[in-house]
Amino acid sequence: MRTLKASVLMCMAAAAALAGCSDTESDGDAASNGATTSNSTATSNGGADAGQTSGDMDTGASDMDTGAADMDTGEVVDPTAWALNEDGPFNVGFRSWEVVYTSPANGEERTIVFNLWYPTEATEGAPATYLGLQAFEDAEVYTDAPPAASVYGGTYPVLVHSHGHQGFGGVSSDLMKHVASHGWIAVAPDHTDNTLADTIEPKPTDLFIHRATDITACLDTLEDLGDDDPLAGKANTARVVLSGHSFGVYTTWAAGGATPDIDALRATCAPGTETEPFNNWEASCTEMELSAFEAGLGDPRIVGLIPMAGGYDKVFFGEDGWQSVTAPVLYMSGSEDNPTRVEGNFEDLVGDAIWVNLEGGVHESFGLCGTLDPDGTGLCSTLPPDVAYPLVNTYALAFLRRHVLDDDSDMVEAILTGETVPEHVSFRAR
Repeated sequence: MRTLKASVLMCMAAAAALAGCSDTESDGDAASNGATTSNSTATSNGGADAGQTSGDMDTGASDMDTGAADMDTGEVVDPTAWALNEDGPFNVGFRSWEVVYTSPANGEERTIVFNLWYPTEATEGAPATYLGLQAFEDAEVYTDAPPAASVYGGTYPVLVHSHGHQGFGGVSSDLMKHVASHGWIAVAPDHTDNTLADTIEPKPTDLFIHRATDITACLDTLEDLGDDDPLAGKANTARVVLSGHSFGVYTTWAAGGATPDIDALRATCAPGTETEPFNNWEASCTEMELSAFEAGLGDPRIVGLIPMAGGYDKVFFGEDGWQSVTAPVLYMSGSEDNPTRVEGNFEDLVGDAIWVNLEGGVHESFGLCGTLDPDGTGLCSTLPPDVAYPLVNTYALAFLRRHVLDDDSDMVEAILTGETVPEHVSFRAR
């Protein structure tokens, strides 16, 4: 398992901020990191759903060493034969730079940090650092390494990820690296004004707009790389999947096309209106912000959503705003993180949906365990990261391959239909 190196002092500081990110769940519920057990109706490993079988992570893939050897000899390879739960044959490169765009919330320039993981054949290089801090150094990823040639017809398929409250793009780096090792590009911005380094409290209204527009800016950046960039014109942004953890779940709904409830927002933001506290939001709106919401925050390039550890947000989107989300959804939750808030969301979705509940999973099982508790002896002791991460990676990669690459191979089919349900997973599909 790949894990993120963190110094003791920084981990202590990060733990205080990041471990509490569940108080900014996209549905406003405070999530428990260990006290709440699941009463979800998700089907367990030995559940009664016809055709489901409990099993290990063997997805019937061909030997990974063979795939790597084929690439070395220049022969044609089939990346859809690579095991879902194992790292692909590539090493991983990393780049990070600032991107500036005009905010529709206020008309001002907004600067975000654009983090990019990609496949490389380099075997050494300077380790990646996330959030610009040596404390978050990743020795398994090589900064500015040359990209490997695409094995997907000349372009790279794309995953975009949105971090949680007070997080940063590298928080879920294990998933980013897993995808990149299979020949994909993975992008995760640092959401300015809501990272470990610069969080604003209470949350300004424009943040709930910028969460989505940051994702659009990332996709625009991939499309507009300079001619001298080795990845110029090689990112296939026509069909991408967006994943998000915790507060990043709000991002998935917003950028995925949920319709904001403008009347409710206008009423909530009216001076003198008393409202229930939500997500520590300041509950005030300018006309420009309301116009940005009304114009819609969805990006048509997003063809699939992977919300992790969070529910649907009724404050901004009302009771039925998600009815405009037609993209397939892979919901992920943990049994120790109040997954019942997901159940109603799952049943009400319009399009195809899968719900994966990690038995023993906590709020941090989707990216933070490897940083805050890499040994799984404290915060993540109910499901250590070396167990949780491969499960997250397997389901995410299967979903990506299905909805971006139209992969209907037996191994993808088995995972996404529940024919094979790995240990520690409760599964439902509709």
